[in-house]
Amino acid sequence: MTTFEAVRTPTLTDRVSEFVFRCGRVLAVPIAHDSDLLGEAHAMSLRKRDDGSAEVWKLLPPEVQLDALAARARPLLLEDRCSYKTGLKALRRLGKATNHPRWVEYDEAIRDLREGWETAANAQGSRYFLSEQRLDSDLDPQSWSDTELAAAWKYGDLVHADEGKQHVSERRERMIAGWSTHAEICSLARTSVSFVQGFNEELELGIPATAFETEDLPSGWVHLGNASTVWSPSIADQASGTSSATWRRYLEMEDLPAGDNPLAELAPGQWLRVVAHPSAVHADDSLKPGSSNTART
Repeated sequence: MTTFEAVRTPTLTDRVSEFVFRCGRVLAVPIAHDSDLLGEAHAMSLRKRDDGSAEVWKLLPPEVQLDALAARARPLLLEDRCSYKTGLKALRRLGKATNHPRWVEYDEAIRDLREGWETAANAQGSRYFLSEQRLDSDLDPQSWSDTELAAAWKYGDLVHADEGKQHVSERRERMIAGWSTHAEICSLARTSVSFVQGFNEELELGIPATAFETEDLPSGWVHLGNASTVWSPSIADQASGTSSATWRRYLEMEDLPAGDNPLAELAPGQWLRVVAHPSAVHADDSLKPGSSNTART
């Protein structure tokens, strides 16, 4: 059960924690720790043919994992509370306040790390030695740098469906460029987490261990909690898909006999499957859905 908490102003420690946690979410994607993939992200292989020409090969990640990686990395690159700018600025302020004898050394390392993020986030030109050129019979030759291709992948194929961006080369070429840029972000995220961990331990900054616990949420059958009462919107609201203004106890739903409590018929260890419209079922031990301190899911 989720309850609402009073909004408070985030501390510097909160900002660093959010930055580190987001970096960890990036690193939780399987391709982020695939050394073979990462090692080939900024390279390609040539295979000589009998006629003297060459075949060009490149190792690519599963597209769905790259999409997940980019989606998790995006908040780090925006003007967001967990961005690299916000996180590293807060880290610098925390460290400076300690007056640690190695502060100058750490400060220089933070500046170098920020510069790496800045370069990756604002890359221009042919940064990764990849480029694409297209010759059309009725158009002037068109060419794009890899960073332009990566931007076209992001806004034409990932976060938006910008039609103009979808005409920049082929989808595969856009994806290749997107992978090259995000492989560098993987490296920066890993360096950032490691650096902050060491910094936190030596200077005792108080960044909680939970900031570094970023495994994916469990899937499959998951125990969500215990419930003595199950609440649900009305059947009519479920059928229409509208937001329910009336919550009922499960035993009072219209499709059950009056006064029939299905839970009462079960022996300990037996199961009851409740099927409802998405977002319709709500379980709670003590709080009635819709009360001021209860979040509906």
